[in-house]
Amino acid sequence: MSEKPLQVCNEPGCNQLARAYRCEQHSRESNRSKSARRATGHEKAYNYKWGKASKKYRKHNPLCVSCQLSGRTSAASCVDHIIPHRGSDGLFWDKGNWCSLCWRCHSAKTRREDSLSTWKPRERMLVICGLPATGKTTLARKLASDWNCNVWDWDDVVRDARREDSDHCRTIDTFCPNVRQHDPRSANTKGWTRAEWLDFERQRNKWIASNRDASAAVAIVSRPEAAMEVASRLVGRVRHLACNETTRLRRVAQRACGGVDADVPPRGGRA
Repeated sequence: MSEKPLQVCNEPGCNQLARAYRCEQHSRESNRSKSARRATGHEKAYNYKWGKASKKYRKHNPLCVSCQLSGRTSAASCVDHIIPHRGSDGLFWDKGNWCSLCWRCHSAKTRREDSLSTWKPRERMLVICGLPATGKTTLARKLASDWNCNVWDWDDVVRDARREDSDHCRTIDTFCPNVRQHDPRSANTKGWTRAEWLDFERQRNKWIASNRDASAAVAIVSRPEAAMEVASRLVGRVRHLACNETTRLRRVAQRACGGVDADVPPRGGRA
């Protein structure tokens, strides 16, 4: 069998000839680097078992949640851990901590993760997130009754603001990290003034401050990145709710017409 022809090593700045992609020296360095990464809990978790679970989750939830909340439709490219697991098996395999994202939204969320410290989520500090009509408010009310605790509900904020376009506003979160650079032309802030955003931010911060030391509390937001940041301040956990998209859209339409539809059992792990 004839040998492969020699070619220049692919490593930048190396002019050594090799029969593979890298010369012998850089091949050894690359292998050592890969071995070091595999030795960490973070890297070991992304194995065949995770690949299979991720593929199954995206089969049932094929669209990017963040894009849908922004009025776009994009295929999901990965399953994101809303609270960064950072090697924790509990957070890694908690399906309530999963959501489907495209690479663009995943990259944007990952950049925001870097500013957060690691925390151990408290069991009864829960942030519920998900698309409209996935059962967030129903679950929150049940838990509030069971746990005898307070609830922050975005729908209540909309009603208090007396906005007629509440169905649209339901997709906008109280957490606006760039509120001081608020652009009223943005799809995510359409119809809301900068003053309103600042008021919502104050309401949210006041609620978090008054419930941070409580034994239990439940918050409802839409976006996974907002859920992550609110959970970090509450030292809580996240449960992302999802259901069949056809059923969800039917429920949204019935809600808009004033109809009542029975709750759809949500997907998204334990309560």
